[in-house]
Amino acid sequence: MTSSRSNYDAAAIEAERQAAWGKNGTFEAPAPPEGGKGVYVKPSSPFTSGKLHMGHVRDYSIGDAYARFRRARGDAVLFGFGFDAFGLPAEMAAIERKVPPAEWVEGCGERMLEQMKRLGFSFDYDRVFYSS
Repeated sequence: MTSSRSNYDAAAIEAERQAAWGKNGTFEAPAPPEGGKGVYVKPSSPFTSGKLHMGHVRDYSIGDAYARFRRARGDAVLFGFGFDAFGLPAEMAAIERKVPPAEWVEGCGERMLEQMKRLGFSFDYDRVFYSS
């Protein structure tokens, strides 16, 4: 029995693929063609009160799979994403850390978006919104 090691460098390959998706505008929502279908996929909006957790990953993976499926069928897909930046969870997290709420919301949102990009979610990142 021989032992062999894989040359698969996940960090390098994932970064390369994600850069190609960004350069090609792979996840940007195109205008629906004449007579074609436009599809809007919008998962729930997380509170901007921390970091992503496995519940977020599960929920967004479902929407991501559906958006990719519809794109593969030729539909013009807008896979939108937004944050619920208005409300008590974000305010309480900011107060706990002695940070202005607007600063906390922005920092959490940016961190969460980077986490989602690293996971390869196919949101149209040019259309991200904050509910506040």
